[in-house]
Amino acid sequence: MDMCNFEYDDLVNNIKSIINKKGFKQGAIAKKANFTESEFSNMLNERRKLIRAEYLPQIAYALGVEVNELFKTE
Repeated sequence: MDMCNFEYDDLVNNIKSIINKKGFKQGAIAKKANFTESEFSNMLNERRKLIRAEYLPQIAYALGVEVNELFKTE
């Protein structure tokens, strides 16, 4: 997959994958990124596209990765 075909669901799946690979709890990442657990859960699980571009740096920081890691395709 190239960046031209990168979709919102890919971003969500990458965030979830990083959380799982690093053994983090979703609630802990939410808190570190300054979201409520409910807000962060909705971002990752709702059909609505709730992750805004300005949230990416704080999510990446909470995950301990660079923003570009959120967009990796494998």
